[in-house]
Amino acid sequence: TSQFQRTRKKYFKNDIALNEKIDSTIELLKQDYLNHSLHYKKINCKKDKKRHSIRIPSTQYRILMTVHEDLTELICICDHDEYNMFNKNC
Repeated sequence: TSQFQRTRKKYFKNDIALNEKIDSTIELLKQDYLNHSLHYKKINCKKDKKRHSIRIPSTQYRILMTVHEDLTELICICDHDEYNMFNKNC
């Protein structure tokens, strides 16, 4: 989504290593979303019943997403505090 791209540009624009980790995490998600290193989990959310998250391995960041039957919509990249805030009133 545009929010995902905005978040990525704003916070990680100059961090080449982290951008590579984000790309490899997304590739791993495409290949095997149940890979243990992703820590894939469903989030209990009344507004978005299909919300899930994955962890970017070896970082403090998570990717929030909405999972449809044939499409995964990446919502944003956030640290643990933002993650809690984003899902607080969900």
